[in-house]
Amino acid sequence: MTNPAAPALTLNRQQANQVTLESARSLLRSDQATQFSQAIQVASQVQPTDPLYKQAQADIARWSTVIMDLAHGRSTSGDWTGAISTAQTIPPVNQAIYRDAQTWISRWQQLIQQRDVNLQQIQKARRLIRPNQANSYRQAIDTNKAIPAGQPGYELAQELINTWSLEIWQMAQQRASRGDFQGAIAAAAFLPENTPLYTQAQTTIALWQQGKKSP
Repeated sequence: MTNPAAPALTLNRQQANQVTLESARSLLRSDQATQFSQAIQVASQVQPTDPLYKQAQADIARWSTVIMDLAHGRSTSGDWTGAISTAQTIPPVNQAIYRDAQTWISRWQQLIQQRDVNLQQIQKARRLIRPNQANSYRQAIDTNKAIPAGQPGYELAQELINTWSLEIWQMAQQRASRGDFQGAIAAAAFLPENTPLYTQAQTTIALWQQGKKSP
């Protein structure tokens, strides 16, 4: 026998669901992850047996995705700490997106660790520099070369390698300008190989070996 009260109960539940979802949506006043997180928590009150459960889950998935988009935006700008904080606001409601967030959080934590290690390496290289000592510049260059391509800090390391290589070359040129060709050649010997500056320097070094200044 059909329960005559069932349609009314369904309508009441639907109305209650609608109020819940509207309450959740009203929290979204800006692109702040915490507001989307609060909205998700409110929408998760809609139960699997409720009329608007599918709608609630769709909203939760969409808002969870928005939070991840915000996190990725911060990651792209190099703000991995901010990306982690943002992704951590995703409640474990939509399990697929939540697991994805945890995976990314782990990756960003690794990047932060790599960055810290590499920045320490760069600081170590900087401390090796001694004015007018070409060998100290080469030691610093070799120290920075240990930072692998693609890791945080690599671009800075390469920039410093180029700067220090140029300073070695300028040091060599200054010695040659004073007629100290042996000193110039000795300094130029510390230029890192397989670089455009090293290749360009070979012609000038050949002149110094003949006791001639560069043109």
